[in-house]
Amino acid sequence: MSHNNPRFQTLSSGPERDQNSSVEGTLWPDSAEALARAALHNIFSEINTKNKKRRREIDNLKRLIATLRQHQPLEVGEICSELAISHTTVTKQLNRLIDLDLVVKTRFEHHCLYCINGHFNCFVEEILSHWVE
Repeated sequence: MSHNNPRFQTLSSGPERDQNSSVEGTLWPDSAEALARAALHNIFSEINTKNKKRRREIDNLKRLIATLRQHQPLEVGEICSELAISHTTVTKQLNRLIDLDLVVKTRFEHHCLYCINGHFNCFVEEILSHWVE
């Protein structure tokens, strides 16, 4: 039985076959294995994209990250003093890092403290190890 519907066609070039046909080495787009592979591909692609963004931000904001690593946790004012940049700039940079899960903001009494997310210590260390100030 032949279908014109593309979901019943093989992933490789070849004659059209129905859903229940099997050809060695061929996956059907709607098979469980093909769906699992597509899901894994999407997950790894998303992780890779996020890690590229993280790497780029660490590279762009290495002074801020190095300061946090050395003295964490810190308030915005302490970071401003250490880096000699404005409160607004530091806040924007910290928010970019928070959006990528690289920095964690913690409220303690009347303080807002910032530190590196422990899940990314090795990742940050690897990138900063290539940087010489």
